[in-house]
Amino acid sequence: MASGVATLYDQFAATRRFDQLDGLRGISILLVITAHLHEPLWAPLRGALGVTVFFAVSGFIITTLLLREEQRHGAVSLTGFYLRRMFRIFPLYYLALAAAAVATLGVGRDEGSREQFAAALPLFASFNGDLLPATITFGHSWSLGVEEKFYLVWPLLAFTAVATRRRAVLAASLVVLATALTFFPATNYFGAYTPILGGCLLAVLLQHPTTFRRVAVLAHPGVAAVAVAALVGAAVAVDPVGAHRPVFAVLLVAALPALLLNRWMVRVLSWRPLVYVGLRSYALYLFHPLVIRAVDRVAPPGGPVVVQAARFLLVVAAGLVVAEVLFRLVERPMIRLGHRVAGAASSRSV
Repeated sequence: MASGVATLYDQFAATRRFDQLDGLRGISILLVITAHLHEPLWAPLRGALGVTVFFAVSGFIITTLLLREEQRHGAVSLTGFYLRRMFRIFPLYYLALAAAAVATLGVGRDEGSREQFAAALPLFASFNGDLLPATITFGHSWSLGVEEKFYLVWPLLAFTAVATRRRAVLAASLVVLATALTFFPATNYFGAYTPILGGCLLAVLLQHPTTFRRVAVLAHPGVAAVAVAALVGAAVAVDPVGAHRPVFAVLLVAALPALLLNRWMVRVLSWRPLVYVGLRSYALYLFHPLVIRAVDRVAPPGGPVVVQAARFLLVVAAGLVVAEVLFRLVERPMIRLGHRVAGAASSRSV
C-alpha cells in the first residue's frame, strides 16, 4: 500500500466518530422535512431521498462498529448488539408513538384518521409501519420498520452464518438482488434495502487494507468531484419514490468514500451546525410531523414563497428545540444505559 493511502487507512481505522456522517445526516433530515411540508418551493430538492441517505449511513456505521468490535475481541456479541439497539431506538420511538396517539385519538378531529390510526397501532407498535401507507399518521415510521427488520437479520448473516472472507460477496450479492427486485411491482418493497446493504458493503471493503486501497481511489479530488456531481444529478433526475430510487442509492454508496475520506468534503460536512442537527436527527425525524401539524395551525400551508420559507425555518427551529430536550433527557441517557447493560450482558456470556 502506498504511503499516502496507508496513512489515510490508519487515520480511518483510528477514527472513532465520523463527524462528516453526522453532518450528512443533518442534511438528510432537513431534506426530509422539506418533503413532508409538501410545498412547491421545496419540490426540486427531492427531499424524500433524504431517507435513502439515512439508510446508507446507517448501514455503514453499524457494520463498521460491528467489524471493529470483532477486530478488538475476536467475535461480536449479538446479545450486546441487540441490547444497544433496543435502548437506542425503542425509548424515543415509543414516546413518539404515544405522542402521535394522543394527538390523533385524543384531540384529533378527523374521525376517519382516528379509526385508521387505531387500526394501524398494532403494526406501529411492532415496528411494521413499512407495511402501511406512508400517508397515515405516524406513517413516516416506515423507515424504522425497514431498519429494525434488517438489523435483526444482518448481524446473524454476516457475523455468524457467513465466513469472514465471504462478507463482501454476501453484501454485494444482496445489493444486486434488492436492486433487481425493485423493478418488479410485487417485490419493489425490497428496493428500500439497497442503500442499507450498500453501506454495509462499503464498511466491509474499507475494513481491510487491500480493498481500502481500491475504494480510496474514489476519494481523489477529481474522482470525488465527478462522483458527487453524478449523485446530485441523479437526485434531480430520479423519482424519489419510484422504481429507480435504488439507482440513486448505488450512486450514493459510490460517492460515500469521497464524503468519508476526501479532506475538503470532510471539512464541509463536519461544519458544526450540520453536525449538531445530525446528532439530533433521530428525535427530529420522529417528532417533526407533530411539529408540522402545530405550525400548520399558526401558518397554514399554501402561502407565497416567503411564507413557505418561513414555515420551513419555524418547523426546523421548533423541531430542534423538541429534539434537544429529548436528546438530553431521553436519548443520550438511554444510549449510555444501553451500553452499560450490553457490556454487563456480554461479560456474563464470556
